Amino acid sequence: MNKAKMFVASLAVLCLSAGGAAAMTQREFVDLCRDGSPAEITLALRDEKLSPVKAASGVTPLMGAASARGAAASVEKLRLLIDAGAKVNVADGNGMTPLMYAAQFGDSPDAIRFLLSAGANREAQDRRGWTPLAFAAAKNSSVEMVNALVDAGADIDARARDGATPLLLALRGGANRGAVISLLDSGADRKAKDLPGRALNDYFKASRFKGDADIAARLQDAAGQKPLEPARLVQLCRFGSAQRLRSALKAGSDPNAAVDGLTPLMWGARDNRDKNVLSTLIDAGADVNAQDPEGRTALMYAVKNPAAVQTLMNAGARADLFDKNGRSALEYAGEAGVKIDELGGLKAAVENHRARADYENRLGAQKAESEKKIAELTRQLEKERTVHQVTKDAARQAEEEAQAAAEHAAAEKAELAKQIETAQAQIAALTRQLESEKAAHQAAKDAAAKADETAKAELAEAATALAAAKASVAELNGRIEAEKAAADEAAKAAAAESDKELAAAQAQIAALTRQLESEKAAHQAAKDAAAKADETAKAELAEAATALAAAKASVAELNGRIEA
Repeated sequence: MNKAKMFVASLAVLCLSAGGAAAMTQREFVDLCRDGSPAEITLALRDEKLSPVKAASGVTPLMGAASARGAAASVEKLRLLIDAGAKVNVADGNGMTPLMYAAQFGDSPDAIRFLLSAGANREAQDRRGWTPLAFAAAKNSSVEMVNALVDAGADIDARARDGATPLLLALRGGANRGAVISLLDSGADRKAKDLPGRALNDYFKASRFKGDADIAARLQDAAGQKPLEPARLVQLCRFGSAQRLRSALKAGSDPNAAVDGLTPLMWGARDNRDKNVLSTLIDAGADVNAQDPEGRTALMYAVKNPAAVQTLMNAGARADLFDKNGRSALEYAGEAGVKIDELGGLKAAVENHRARADYENRLGAQKAESEKKIAELTRQLEKERTVHQVTKDAARQAEEEAQAAAEHAAAEKAELAKQIETAQAQIAALTRQLESEKAAHQAAKDAAAKADETAKAELAEAATALAAAKASVAELNGRIEAEKAAADEAAKAAAAESDKELAAAQAQIAALTRQLESEKAAHQAAKDAAAKADETAKAELAEAATALAAAKASVAELNGRIEA
C-alpha cells in the first residue's frame, strides 16, 4: 500500500470528522476504499453520505477496495461496501468488474474468494473477452490469485476475442512464471491456438520464459494435469468448485491428505457451501468418519450447513462419535446456535443413537442379570465339579499308588537280581584273585629256592677263592723261606717288594672276606624275604578264603530272600 496515499486519505477523513470545510469527493472516496481502513470507510459513508455505488472516472468504490494490496487488502472492506449496496458485477467502461480489478491489481486470494461468495461472475468478460482468470494469469505477479480462481472453477481454457486462452495470455504477458506452471499443471489445453493460428509453443518461444527448463518439460509432458499438493487441495475444497475438485482428484490428488490435522473433507464441510464438493470427495474415497487430533469429525465441522450435514449422513457419517472433550456433533450444533430441527438427518441419527443407547442399556441390564444367574450356576457347577474331581483324584491316587507299589516291587526284584549278579561277579573276581595270589606265592617260593641255591653256589665259590688265596699265601711263605736262606742280600732287597706283595695279598684277602660276609648277609636277607612272602601269602590266602565264605553266605541269603 502507498503510505502517502493512506496519509492523504486519513487526513481527509480527519478533516471531515473535525467539521472542516473541505468535503471528500467521490474520487477521494474510491481511493480511500483502496488504501484506507474499514473504520475510515465507515466514517466517510456515515458523515459524508458518500455513495458506495457511484463511480469516479468509471471506477466504483468496490473496484477500488478490490484493488487493494498488502495490509490495505481487507475482506471486511468488501463486505462493508456490499452490505451498503455496492454491486459485485457492475462493470467500468472497459467491461472490467470488481473481480477483474482484484485479479489484476490485488494480491489477496481471500478477496477473490469473498467476491465469488458474494455472487461475482467468475466468467465475466471485458471488451477484449478477458475473464478474471485471464487478468490474473497475464497481469498479476501472484500465483495464488490464479490458483484461487482456478480452484473456484474458473474456465481454465476460456477464449478471449482473439482466441487466446489464459495460458497463452500468461506467456504473452510474462508477469508470472508460477501462473504458467500452475495452469499447465492444472490441465490447461496444450493444443490451444489463437485466431491467427499461433500455438502454445509459438507463444513460449516468443515469451520471456523461452529458456525455462521446467516450463519446456511441462510443454512436452502429455500427461497434463498433475496431482495437487495437500495444501492446494485443501484450498480447493474450502473455496473451489466440485467440477475443479473432480478434475484434481482424477489427476491423483489424495482425498484424505490432512493439513493442520484436518482432512480435505473437514475443510470442505467447514468452509464450502457447495454440497457437491463433499459428494465429490466422498465418491473419491474420503473417510467420512475420520477424526482430527482433537477427535472432531467432518460432521462436527458441518453443523452450520444443513445440506452438508445431510450429505455426510447419507454417506454414513456417524453422529455417535465424540471428540476428546466428550462432545458429539449435536453439542457442536447447539454451541453454534443451530436449531436441531434444521438438521433433520442429524436429529434422526441422534434420536436413533439415543434409542439404541436405551436399548443397549436395557440389554446391558438383562445381560448383567443373565451374567449373575450364569455366575451362580457356574459356582454350583464348579462345586459339583470339585466334588467329582476329588473323587476322581482319590481314585486316580489309589491307582497311582498301586501302580507305584507294583513298580517298586519290580524295581526291588530288578535290584536284587542286579545285586546277585554283582555278588557272582565279586565271587568270580575273588576266585581269580585267589588263583593269582596262589600263583604269586608259588613264584615267591620258587624265587626263594633259586636265591638259596644261588647263595650256596656263591658261598662255595667264595670258599674256593679263599682256599686258593690261602694256598697262594702258603706258597709265598715257602718261597720266602726258601729264598731267604739262599740269598739274604736278595731277600733284603726284595723284602720291601715282598712286603708290598704281602700287603696286597692281605688286602685281597680282606676284600674277599668282606665279599663273603656280604654274600652271607644277602643270603640271609633272601631267606628272610622268602619267609615273609610265605607268611604274607598264607595271610592273603586266609583272607580270600574268609571273603569267599562271606560271599557264599551273602548269595545264600539273597537266594533265601528271593525264595521268600
